[in-house]
Amino acid sequence: MTDIELLACPLGHWMMLCPCGSTELRSSPGLVWTAFDLRPLADSRYRITCDQCGNSTETCHHVDAIGEHDAVSR
Repeated sequence: MTDIELLACPLGHWMMLCPCGSTELRSSPGLVWTAFDLRPLADSRYRITCDQCGNSTETCHHVDAIGEHDAVSR
């Protein structure tokens, strides 16, 4: 695995996984991601960056996964 993965989990939770081992689990309406930085790009795409190692991935995901307030700087 070289990209940061955003996976849907049971009960409406989302899990973010980085190849460095950094992970975070949060509920869909939950708080912002704390171990990852998300930045909006054009065409509903996002850049996800791991705060621990700096690895970065560009992806497109549903707003429930990203969170309404997560696509901006924390």
